[in-house]
Amino acid sequence: MPRMIGAAVQRRRRDGSRIERDYALMRAAGVEWVRMGFRTPFADATLRQLTSEFRDQEHEVELLRAHGFKLMGYTPFPGGDLDIGGGFSAWGGPMGSAGYYALYEEVCAWLAERFRDVASAWQVANELNAPDWNGGLTAEQSVTFLLQGARGVKRGNPNALVGVNMAGFDERALWMYQQLFPNDVVALDYIGADGYFGSYNEGGPEHWREKLDQLHAIAGLPIVVQEFGYPSAGGTMRDPAQRREHQRFRCVERAWPYSWEERPRDATTQAEYIERCMTIFAADPRVIGVFVWRWNDGGRCWLCGSPDCPITGNWGLVDIDERTKPAYYAFQRGAVRLHQGDSPDVY
Repeated sequence: MPRMIGAAVQRRRRDGSRIERDYALMRAAGVEWVRMGFRTPFADATLRQLTSEFRDQEHEVELLRAHGFKLMGYTPFPGGDLDIGGGFSAWGGPMGSAGYYALYEEVCAWLAERFRDVASAWQVANELNAPDWNGGLTAEQSVTFLLQGARGVKRGNPNALVGVNMAGFDERALWMYQQLFPNDVVALDYIGADGYFGSYNEGGPEHWREKLDQLHAIAGLPIVVQEFGYPSAGGTMRDPAQRREHQRFRCVERAWPYSWEERPRDATTQAEYIERCMTIFAADPRVIGVFVWRWNDGGRCWLCGSPDCPITGNWGLVDIDERTKPAYYAFQRGAVRLHQGDSPDVY
């Protein structure tokens, strides 16, 4: 199958992103797929009335469809950002209860059916190994949540590619992967992963080689890189105590716990990082999809609200005004390599 080449492209009220995009510029970069998280569609437990926020998301999907993009959707999840699907409701019962999981399956089935003509690939929830996103579910509960959601998506669109992702490769992520691949509830189609080597994870682009081998050894399935990228601004934490609790300090210090070879975080380094990652992905036939995080810079950090904080705001291939950064052209070259499918890993 042709490889999925895409970007996270989504309006988030909290970071000042605009719904209007330069769709021609996106296509010229090689972006063919858009990765987008869906809110819980319904206003209450009757599952009948749609919220205005979800209607806005439907409008966003219609714009993408009209411009020829395909969708990698991801379903709601317990914690995290409401704009991209966080805060899944406990209408069916307390978190972790049978009713909670059953309601989640129904919502996932509804979403997959609703968007079956544009979303032929789905990621169930998002990074449930991470406290930011799992809302307090245990690892065991998170696995159940993911399997129920995947079963729902398969009900709603039996032809969809369905998989899951984790934030990095910590002990909890690896344990959850091992429970999901294989499992006796639903057949997953791919194993997904998010990696930010040199920012949230130690290392650099070259660490993807080892991790792709690890993912393949666990699942024996095609791999989708759901998130990768590098910011064009910000610093690196030097205090070990801050590194251990980087989620508390990242916006205060405007820094990450790791760096890539002590290089400055600027537009030039960002471009080289993207180029190297894309080259590694293109050379590995096990990788069937690559999604960069993210398409555009944000107007402000959606974690702290500051317009000057780079923690979520400076990862784009283009800036807030859709002006290209050097990373745009690095991604563009990488997209060509991914389509060719036989590019050597030169790094």
